[in-house]
Amino acid sequence: VKMIFAALVAGISLYIPMKLLDQLVFDTTRVVPLIALTGTATFAGMTVYLFLTWVLDIEELKSFIGLIRRIGQTRQIFKAPAEVLSTGETHG
Repeated sequence: VKMIFAALVAGISLYIPMKLLDQLVFDTTRVVPLIALTGTATFAGMTVYLFLTWVLDIEELKSFIGLIRRIGQTRQIFKAPAEVLSTGETHG
């Protein structure tokens, strides 16, 4: 129920700015303003949805954040410098 509520409110918060910005700000007959409108509306909707999932204490948000952290740790593993192994032999 909490997720449905958050999704409905986020959908409304996405729809209203999209319609208002489409009529008042962006000329969506061109590609670049259409992409800007889409990005702006998406950012507004995602911000509201993430805020509501945090306020309503939805457990799936914690799982999602944990997944993002694990992906970040995986990238650090690949960026770590290679370990140099010494065999104890000297050439010279």
